[in-house]
Amino acid sequence: DNGCFISFLAPTGVPVNTYFINFALIQGVPAISSVSKPLIREASASTSGINEYYICGTYNFTLPFINNPVSVFYAHKINEAGVILWSRQYLCSTGGFININDMIESPYTPNLVIVGSTLFSGLVIELDRASGGTNLAKATLYNVKNYPSAFSSITVSNVQSGTGAGYVLGGVNTPPILNSGRAWIIKINPAGN
Repeated sequence: DNGCFISFLAPTGVPVNTYFINFALIQGVPAISSVSKPLIREASASTSGINEYYICGTYNFTLPFINNPVSVFYAHKINEAGVILWSRQYLCSTGGFININDMIESPYTPNLVIVGSTLFSGLVIELDRASGGTNLAKATLYNVKNYPSAFSSITVSNVQSGTGAGYVLGGVNTPPILNSGRAWIIKINPAGN
């Protein structure tokens, strides 16, 4: 409830190395809430070292003294030995909400492309694969017909002609009518348009 971990297993199933992050200790707060399951992807050998992994997710905590909920997006890159190559935590807007659902390495930029949602919009964030750096002010928000929307998946578009290079994202939006959610797809170019 207060952090995340990743374990590397031997072929026999015996844990070889376990990497654990206690978010409560990092933030110095007694209670963490809404800790998401960590999303873990192996880095490709062509863009990174062998046996390196990206770990992303979110959690919430309440700021002491002002009783204000805060959402945090975390991202880490580690290697097979459990050595942290980089570690980032990004404070989202006060009282905000963010959920991470999928990520891929971009073939167009040296970035990790992450999709998910805020309270009302689908969200695309790009992290520098070498450092984890980003500018959340440049995170792209999308919604469909002004209904609450979310992205659940992302893949690189195999069709480079016609509409050109880019990504295909799957998602859902939820009109406030009889819980009638609607699945949808969108294609964006490498710039996010």
